[in-house]
Amino acid sequence: GDEGCAALAACAERLDLSATGLGPRGLERLAGAPLVSLELFNNPQLGLSVREWCSALRPSDWQQLTFLDLSCCGLGNEGFQCLCGKLTEEIDVFPRLQTLCLGGNDVDDSEE
Repeated sequence: GDEGCAALAACAERLDLSATGLGPRGLERLAGAPLVSLELFNNPQLGLSVREWCSALRPSDWQQLTFLDLSCCGLGNEGFQCLCGKLTEEIDVFPRLQTLCLGGNDVDDSEE
């Protein structure tokens, strides 16, 4: 869950919180931690609240992050578009990001 996220992030630069039930509050608690790698695989609460946490992403919070895994988080089309829109409109949100994993999010690959 969301509890303890900040304490863990303060102790590591690479954090795997896959399948922990992490939600937007937990992600908010991680913001500002000097993380280089963050694995959030299979946390469907993030998909349900994507608009909330995506709008709260601030450039000053994620300066060191180079790897982010949001695979299987239930983003769907709307969440995928929300996140990708944020990243293309505000390129300084994740200035060092090299790898972004978004597979398994039930995104329709049609041209609509």
